[in-house]
Amino acid sequence: GRNPLQGSFIQPRTAMAKLYRYLVSVVLIFVSVSVTQVSTEKVAQAADLSWENSSNLSCNCLGIGYGAGKFVMFGQNSKGFTSTDGLNWTQVSSASSGLASRTQDRIKAIIWGTWNGGEFLAFHEGENKSYTSANGETWSTVTRSVPSGGVTVAAFGANNYVITSGKNIYHSRDPSATTWNLAQLPFSSSSLNTNWSTLAFYGDHFVVAAGKTVLTSTNGIDWTGSINNLPSTGVWYRSSGGLVGATPTFILVQGGNSTVSSSQASVIYGQLIAGAWSWSQSAQGSWPTSLSFNGATFAFNRFWIQERGAPGKIWSSPDGTSWTQSATSFAGGAFYGLASGQISTGETVIAGAGQNYSLRGRNTLKTISYSGGSGGSGNAPISPLSFSAGTTFIIPANTYSRAGYLFNGWSDGATTY
Repeated sequence: GRNPLQGSFIQPRTAMAKLYRYLVSVVLIFVSVSVTQVSTEKVAQAADLSWENSSNLSCNCLGIGYGAGKFVMFGQNSKGFTSTDGLNWTQVSSASSGLASRTQDRIKAIIWGTWNGGEFLAFHEGENKSYTSANGETWSTVTRSVPSGGVTVAAFGANNYVITSGKNIYHSRDPSATTWNLAQLPFSSSSLNTNWSTLAFYGDHFVVAAGKTVLTSTNGIDWTGSINNLPSTGVWYRSSGGLVGATPTFILVQGGNSTVSSSQASVIYGQLIAGAWSWSQSAQGSWPTSLSFNGATFAFNRFWIQERGAPGKIWSSPDGTSWTQSATSFAGGAFYGLASGQISTGETVIAGAGQNYSLRGRNTLKTISYSGGSGGSGNAPISPLSFSAGTTFIIPANTYSRAGYLFNGWSDGATTY
């Protein structure tokens, strides 16, 4: 266990306390002063997630998506998997699923859309093939009108499917995902010096990026932005959006088969301020050398990104600018994607696709209890008090007292907050 959190009775103050992965006893400290007690509320921040590996899946899984309480993952040789908890996976049989058996079947883009009562849509990276499924287990092959080539990234939002192929962006409101139309860019696509490499939707906006250029759209049809409007260039392999406070925010993450030196920008973040998007380089100053990130998602009020190489470290950030390494030592080799969603128990979890293994970050409940400490009397405000990791909570006002002492704060035995 951990030393109890304790408080002191000197003057009223507000303090930050952390909820750790194990039981924390909150105990009061009283200091000898001749004043009366004043109760005050305390704000606390929950701790990190717990991470674990799946069993060996014998699959180089390249793409992962989430929809309607289920994760779907694809790998080479047309191997498909589904999971209702993000950790235990059931393989989808190619013969019964409608998936063609191939030596190299590279399906990276997997999204969930609300057409037809809700369905998964998966795209082949090198062929004019799409697959649709209501449950992730039985799939139908769709031959698109355009583009003729493969699709690397896709998103669904504003009742629109959006995909990229090469330097072009396409959109579709066809429930069958057969008919696609070319989106309107603010410049000629030939002006780009590289292909679009990442695409995401959050809130009311799509974001797409290539090299040193990023565009935004509220409908997936009409796009705004300009050539070379990012602070640095990169192979932006993954992106994700979330709400930072009240500000819509997106991150662009370096990845793919590239490696990023410590002097390069590994993450760019953009914020919608006063109706305009502003893009900045992450302030992180301690990225290890030769990084490559292949996964990004937003959950538990934080952005999460995943290193491509073994052991597949996880980094997190509350705002997209400053990052903390959150987890290490996963089994398997390279990792290729992250997704997050709510499972049947009501929990939100993060799931990651990788070489032979997947990983899961789980938001387990943490518990706090209270006592009055030496000389204190009264009843605990709430005992026990449980919260999910990654959430901010308020500890109730102090209910203990000690004659001749004023409550000053809570302590864990080493620090008074």
